[in-house]
Amino acid sequence: VIRPGLQRWAPVLAGAAVLLAAGPAAAAPSPLAPALRALPAEIDAYFRKHRFPGMSAGVVQGDRLVFTRHLGVTRRGGRAPTDATLWRIASVTKTFTTTLLALERDAGRLRLDDPVQASLPRGTIFPSDPRGAPAITFRHLATHTSGLPLSAANFGLRHLSGAATFIEHDLLEGLGYTRLERPVGTAYQYSNLGVALLGWGLFVILVAAP
Repeated sequence: VIRPGLQRWAPVLAGAAVLLAAGPAAAAPSPLAPALRALPAEIDAYFRKHRFPGMSAGVVQGDRLVFTRHLGVTRRGGRAPTDATLWRIASVTKTFTTTLLALERDAGRLRLDDPVQASLPRGTIFPSDPRGAPAITFRHLATHTSGLPLSAANFGLRHLSGAATFIEHDLLEGLGYTRLERPVGTAYQYSNLGVALLGWGLFVILVAAP
């Protein structure tokens, strides 16, 4: 999402990525130069306005990092971020997951309307709708129309804080006592649980692929 104040640079920022582990920024090609010269002031103002503890911005053109800007610290009392800083990118991973779904569909290893339960371990209990809703498919999970809640019933603050891990066993176990919040396929309902389930179903398919 391009925030207010940075919208006029949307064509440039559309190629921006949260920095994971990049090398030194290369010289910017001339078509981007005017926009890149203006970006530091825009980013600095946005950083001050929202009082972030730390922030990194980058612009990637093709496969080259052509701009970086680092501000603040990585955590309270921590160091200043650099090109090598590893940030927690949270829901950016949803883009990776749905891109993999499209690749697997194009490779013929699944159809978007296949029931995802068929790709999970035998005996996995799925939330059911007493009204006879259709099976949850890959398409439902990718488009947040599965009816699943935001998180699994057994997911809590201890997982968000990093005090406890939440692995595939927890994910599949939690499905057994997670209730649908909407009938399958009827409405948009943002769900971290749904995308986690999508990722696990894709992993099983990939492992089984020749």
